[in-house]
Amino acid sequence: MITARTLSHLLISWRWSLFVASCLCLFPGANGLRDITFSTDSRAFFGEDNPDYRALRKLEDTYSYPTKMLIVIAADGDTAFTPDILTALRDATEKAWALPYVLRVDSVANFNRSYAEGDEVFVEPLIAQDVPITSDMAKQIARLAMDIPELKGRALAEDGRTVSIGISLAPSDTSRTAYRAIQAEFDAFRDRLQERLPDTRVLMTGGIMGSLAFADASARDLRVVLPYATAAVLALLALGLGSLSGVVASAAVLATSAIMTLGISAMAGIELAPGNSSGVLAVVVLMAATCMHIAMIFLQGIDRGLDRREAVAFTYQKNLMPVGLTNLTTTFGFICLNFADAPPLQDLGNMVAIGILSGWVFSMTLMPAILLLLPAPRRPRRQWLPAALSAAVAASVARRRLIIPAFLALTAICLMSLPFLRFNDDFVRYFDEAEPFRAEAEVIEDRLGGLRSLQFSFESQETGGIFAPDFLRQMEAFETWLMAQEPVGSVSSLLQPIRRLNKNLNGGDPAFERVAATAEANAQLLLFYELNLPVGQDVNSLISVDRTRTVLSVSLDLETSTELRAFAETAEAWLRSDTSEIAVRSTGSSLTFARVSQTNGAMMLIGTVVVLLIVSASLLFTLRDRRLGAISIVPNLLPAILAFGIWGLFLRDLNLGSTVVTVMTFGIVVDDTIHLLVAYQRARRAGGEAEESAVEAIRTVGPAITFTSITIIVGFLFVASSGFAINQHLGLLTAIVIGAAYLADLIFLPALLVQLESKRNDT
Repeated sequence: MITARTLSHLLISWRWSLFVASCLCLFPGANGLRDITFSTDSRAFFGEDNPDYRALRKLEDTYSYPTKMLIVIAADGDTAFTPDILTALRDATEKAWALPYVLRVDSVANFNRSYAEGDEVFVEPLIAQDVPITSDMAKQIARLAMDIPELKGRALAEDGRTVSIGISLAPSDTSRTAYRAIQAEFDAFRDRLQERLPDTRVLMTGGIMGSLAFADASARDLRVVLPYATAAVLALLALGLGSLSGVVASAAVLATSAIMTLGISAMAGIELAPGNSSGVLAVVVLMAATCMHIAMIFLQGIDRGLDRREAVAFTYQKNLMPVGLTNLTTTFGFICLNFADAPPLQDLGNMVAIGILSGWVFSMTLMPAILLLLPAPRRPRRQWLPAALSAAVAASVARRRLIIPAFLALTAICLMSLPFLRFNDDFVRYFDEAEPFRAEAEVIEDRLGGLRSLQFSFESQETGGIFAPDFLRQMEAFETWLMAQEPVGSVSSLLQPIRRLNKNLNGGDPAFERVAATAEANAQLLLFYELNLPVGQDVNSLISVDRTRTVLSVSLDLETSTELRAFAETAEAWLRSDTSEIAVRSTGSSLTFARVSQTNGAMMLIGTVVVLLIVSASLLFTLRDRRLGAISIVPNLLPAILAFGIWGLFLRDLNLGSTVVTVMTFGIVVDDTIHLLVAYQRARRAGGEAEESAVEAIRTVGPAITFTSITIIVGFLFVASSGFAINQHLGLLTAIVIGAAYLADLIFLPALLVQLESKRNDT
C-alpha cells in the first residue's frame, strides 16, 4: 500500500519532472484564453426545462415579440403636449425607421385613431404629417390621446407628462460587438433628440441596452474585481505566512489554476455571464486556502529545525490526505450546482470544479519545487496565534455546558427567522444603481408607468373562435376585473380596437362601444383596423396567424417580484373561478424572472441532499470512525442555518445567487472540519485525552484555518462588491456562511467533541 510518506518522497524526488509536466499542461489552458466570450443573452438564467421559460417561448413563438427599445421624452413641465415636444416626437418617430434592423415604430404621433362623422368613418394618424403644430392643436391632440386606452401606460403616461417611442427590431447578429454597434446608433439618435429638446429629459431602455449591461457586468468583474481581490488574497497570504517561498509558491498555484479555469471553460464553450464570472475569483480564493494549509505546515517544520527538504516531506505527509479530501469535497459541492435550473450557475459549478482540481494538481507538483528552490525563513515565527487559539478552545471546552446550549438556541432563533425570507428577482434591479440601464429604466418606470407586465394567451378550439361574442365577453369580464385592481396601469388586447371601431361604424353611438353581436362582425372590425394600420404594423402581436389564440397584456405598478407572483396567482384563480372556459396561466418575461429563484431553489434542495450524502460518505471513509463522521455533520449544517437566519432577520430578500449558496458552500465548510477532525484523531491515537487532543488539534491547524477563513471571507466580500445583484448575494451570503463555520469549528465543535467523549466514557 502506498503511504503518505512514500508519496511525499516521490513528489520531492520527481519535483522538476512534475514541474515541467505541469507547465506543459498549462499551455492548452492558456491557449483557450483566446476563446473567452461574454454572453449578451439576458435570459441565460432560464434553463430549457424551466416551465415558465417554456411558456414564455411559446408565447413569443405564437405572437410577434421582437427585441424592443424604448425612447422616452419626460417633460419637466405639466404636460408633454407642447408644440415643440410633439413636433420632435413626430419627426423622431419618422426617423426611427432608419435605425438598424427596425421592424416597427410606435408612438402617439403615428397612432391611427378612428372616428365617425355621420355615416363616414375616418382613420388617420393622431398627429398629422407636414402640418405645423400650434398650441391649440397640441391641446386637441392631448385631449384625444388621453381618451385612448391603448396609449395609456405605454406610449403615454397617465398624467400626460411623458411620451415614448417604441421601436421593435430584429438584429441578425446577437454578439456583443454587433449589439455595441446597434446601441451606438440608438445613443446617437437619443442624443440628437435631447439636443432638440434641451428642456426635457430623453431616456432610453430596452433589450439591446439590457443585454449589453448584462455582458458588461461580467467583463467588469474580471477587469476590476478580480485584480483587487487577488491582490487582497496575496496580501493575506503574505501576512499569514511571512515567507517569500510560501507566497511565491502559492501565487504560482493561484495563477495557473485561474488560467486553467478560464481557458478550459472557454474551450468547452462556456460563455462568461454575471452568474458565472465570479468562478475564477472563487478558484483563486479557495486555492489560496489550500496553499495556506500546505505552506503553514511547511513553516511549522522549519520552526522545528527541519531543513527545507525535510520540511517539504513533513508538510506533504501531513497534508496529502486532508488537503486531497477537502479539495474533493469542495469539488463535489460545486459539481452539484449542475442541479441548478439556471445554466450560468451550472457553468459556475463546472468552472470552479475545473479550477479546484487543476489547482490541487498544481499544489502537488509546482509547490514542492518552489518551496525547495527559494530560501526558507531563518527565524522562527512568533507563536502568539496558536497560543491564543488554544486558549480559546480550552475556554470553550471548559464551558461546554454553556456553549452547546447557546449555539443550539442561536440555531433555533435562526430557524424561526427563515419564514421571513422572500424571493425577489427583477432583471433591472439585478444591476447596481449606478448602472445607466437601471438608472434610466427606473426613471422611465416612475414616469411612464410599471414596466412589469403579465400576458394571458387565450385559446379557442376552432379557427376564428376568438371572435365569438361569448369568448370576447369572457375576456371583457377579466379585463373589467383587472382594471379594478389597484396595481394595474393598463390592459391591452384586441377588445379595444374592436369596441372602438364598432362604436365608430355605428355613428359614434357610445352604446355600441362593445363587441359586436356575431363572430363575423368582430372579425370584420379587426380586419378594418388592420387595413388602416401604418406601414410596418400588423395585429400579429395581438392574435395568432391561425386566428385561434389572442393575448391580453396587463402592465403593473409593483415594487417586488413577490407582489408580481402573488398578483399572477390571484389573477389565475379569478380566471378559474369566473371564466373557467378560457382560464389560462399567466406568463411573460417579468413573471419568468420573478419565479426563477423559486424554480432554482426547488432543484437546489436535491443538490443539497446529494452533496450532503457524498461529503458524509467521504468523511466516514476517510476518518474510518462513524462517530466522528456523524459529529462532523452538525457543525457543517449549522453555518447555512445561521447565515440564512441572519439574512432573514436583517435583509430578507433572496435572489437566484442565494439559492445555490447552501450547496456551493457545504464542500467549503467541511474543509476546516476535516482538518480539525484529522488533527484531533491523530492526537487521540497518540494517547491524548479528549480535551488535550482538542487543544492540540487547534494549535496545529488553527492558524491555517483562521487565515484561510479570513481569506475566503475577504475574497467573497470582493465577489459581493460586484455591480450585479446575483453575485452580490452569492458573495455576501457565502462570506457569512464561512464566518459562521469558523466560529462553529473553533468554539462549538471542540466543545461538542469533548462533551460526547465524556458521555461515552461515563457509559
